[in-house]
Order: sequence, then structure tokens, then C-alpha cells
Amino acid sequence: MTTTTPILRAGIYCRKSTAQEDSRSVTRQRDQALGYARECGWTVDPRHIFTDDGRSGALDETRRPGLAACLSAMESKPRPFDVLITATADRLARDQFIATGLLARIAKSKVKLFYYQERQEVDLASATGKFTAILGMFGGEITREKQTNHMVDALRAKARNGYVHSGVVFGYTNIRVGGHVERKIDPPGPGHRARRPLSNLG
Repeated sequence: MTTTTPILRAGIYCRKSTAQEDSRSVTRQRDQALGYARECGWTVDPRHIFTDDGRSGALDETRRPGLAACLSAMESKPRPFDVLITATADRLARDQFIATGLLARIAKSKVKLFYYQERQEVDLASATGKFTAILGMFGGEITREKQTNHMVDALRAKARNGYVHSGVVFGYTNIRVGGHVERKIDPPGPGHRARRPLSNLG
């Protein structure tokens, strides 16, 4: 008597913090995950491809609709897919507290988790596997903190040099000078009233 190995059904989760089209865009993540599913002989229902574009990995599912829908489907009965594919650990979360809860819910649902960039299943059963999975999320959080610190340093440097980093202020015009933008006071027009420093008001 021969037995047939059942074809597994896969769900896919993709996330990107910004809307820039690059190697981490949700479109490329989806295509890579679909390719991995085909390699493994798994089926993917388009209804089970979940995306969060322009959503930080530091947000939980209440602020990521794609992740919320993924978790809801994963925990429903009967379960609509057997494995969940995502690019890397930091696509799920870049915050350790959030990551711990997510991994626990995935493990409890009995859905197998795969990172297609590593081409292997994430071990959520053994103590060592759980530690390694959390450690992967830790790396994502460290990267997020470094990126935030670099951005803050860059904005502070712009402010010290009198450069504009965002926004338009009434009475001023943003002018690009070389590789940066400076804010210039608009020339007085008809009916102009002289502006006084805020410190002189009151």
C-alpha cells in the first residue's frame, strides 16, 4: 500500500517600513516567497498573501492590518494554511516584546514558520530553537535602533547648519542650494506688516 504525502498549503507575510521600491519591497518579497513555495511544492491561495507596506516592525498587529489578518486566519478553525512564509525574522517584528508574542501564537497555531532567505523551517518547539528565533528578532531591533540614531544625528546636523529637512512655513520659501534646502524669508508684498520675533509678543 502506498501513501501519498499531502501537499501543504502556504500563507505569505510581507512587510516594509517605507514605500520605497527596492530589494525589500513587498512586491519582491511576495514574488520571492511564491518562488520558494513552488520549490517546496506548496500551494498558495492569493487570499492568504498578507502585506503591510509602510508599516514599522516595531508596531504590533493592532497597527498592522496585514499581520492582524494573517494571525486571524492562522488561528481560525479549520486552519486555511499549514506553513507561513516570510523573508526574514525582522519582517515579522523588530521589537523583542512583540516578537515573543508573535512566535508564541504561531507555535500554538501549529503553523510551520519558514524564512525563505534561509531556506529552512524555524524551530519553535525546542528550547534552543525558541532562543535562536528570539535572537533573530533581537538583531532586527538592534538594526532599527541604529537606523533611528543615524536619522536623528543627520536631522540635528541639518538643523545646526540652518538646513530644512521637512515642511513649509508660512512667510518663508524653501530653496534648494547645492545638495540641501534652506529656508528664506519671503520679501514683503502689498499690505505687508512687519513680523516681530515671538519673544516680543505677549
